[in-house]
Amino acid sequence: MLVIPSSATLTVIMITLISFLIVTNAVGMVVNHTTKANLSNELQFSRAALWSQSVEKRARGPPHVMRLFLTGDVMLGRGMDQILPKPCPPRIFEHSIKAARRYVELAEDAHGKLPLDRNLQYLWGSTLPELEIMKPVARIINLETAVTRSGNPWKGKNIHYRVSPENAETLRELNPNGTLVTTLANNHALDWGRRGLEDSLHTLKKLGIAVAGAGRDADEAASPAVVRVSQHHRVLVFGLGHKSSKIPEGWKADSTHSGINTAEFTKQDLQRFAEQVKKFRRRGDIVVASVHWGGNWGFEIPEEQQAFARQLVDVADVDIVHGHSSHHFKGLELYKERLLMYGAGDYLNDYEGIKGGHNHQKFKSNIGFMYFVDYDVSNRRVAQLILTPTQLRNFRVEAPTEMDLQWALRTLQRECKKFALRVEVDKSSRHLQIFSEDSRKSIKDAK
Repeated sequence: MLVIPSSATLTVIMITLISFLIVTNAVGMVVNHTTKANLSNELQFSRAALWSQSVEKRARGPPHVMRLFLTGDVMLGRGMDQILPKPCPPRIFEHSIKAARRYVELAEDAHGKLPLDRNLQYLWGSTLPELEIMKPVARIINLETAVTRSGNPWKGKNIHYRVSPENAETLRELNPNGTLVTTLANNHALDWGRRGLEDSLHTLKKLGIAVAGAGRDADEAASPAVVRVSQHHRVLVFGLGHKSSKIPEGWKADSTHSGINTAEFTKQDLQRFAEQVKKFRRRGDIVVASVHWGGNWGFEIPEEQQAFARQLVDVADVDIVHGHSSHHFKGLELYKERLLMYGAGDYLNDYEGIKGGHNHQKFKSNIGFMYFVDYDVSNRRVAQLILTPTQLRNFRVEAPTEMDLQWALRTLQRECKKFALRVEVDKSSRHLQIFSEDSRKSIKDAK
């Protein structure tokens, strides 16, 4: 029996068919547009793929690249605190200098009077526009200063850094959308005692700034700071302090005392840390181990430090080792396509006017870098590493002079060559780019 649909039914069928064709066409346009965007991203990624192995071996899946900003020690105490609007009392307890204001005078003797119109942005100078251009999804610094007005320094220490909670609001300038992480597992976090540390934790939380490596007890100190990048991606930052950076005994957090998260170069501590990473890590995360280790001066990297850094990759499956403590930058290593930073150097300090210090002149503690790491989350490897050179002048970050840029380039080339890495300068942007010797050859051959 043949059934002929009514005209109304035919009308519904026609409307449904037309709607289907419109939706199908729209989806095709979206897919086409997405494909073009993905191809563009793939091309950009291919140009940025500076690391080892051939292009063919890299094709392990579509890359998802996230850019991180890291730098070294940020010292907001003493002279830096004094030039901001609401400083702590200037009294300090050093052997030769008793007033923090003296560090400002030394800097002005060296480079002239500081401008009078200083606000909370002043210190960062060229940092902020560079961050706006580079657009990292997370920003990681080692805050080597207590945020407190406490007047009771830790006994037995000669140097004590503190910044007032009001002046610490300068950190807001680095913290759009809650993307800043401060690591506190260092040798200055408890300069003003446990009261000073707890003030720091309170103020940083109030400012919406994540903290790694310190806490009110051991569990909190060992837990990572978390930056949520997207629904499926996070950056986890774990802070670790080693005794080689002169962290005093008694600063370690425990079940009943606030303090910092410490680690020794032992299998036991390594395994403990690996278990901590495993506890928090999810698929799609980038894990950063931010480690305060070693002395203040010298380009040499101790064998036990290098071995521990590599074990952080092998045993704990860390993506980036963010090392700091030296007052100057040190060499970089690419190990199994993961980044090992042995010394990020100082980013902010008040050493500008110190005279007669051989180390300050030889190692140039006023020269630093903004480290931008493009990390391929899909394939678990560094895709690109770009460094922006900086210089401190008048207690403010600025672009280095040509002479200092060339010194930084030569020095970094010498130190990175030890790890088969090559450093080149982009003359237009003045960025330094890091290349693996092997990957540069393989990319050229593939082309």
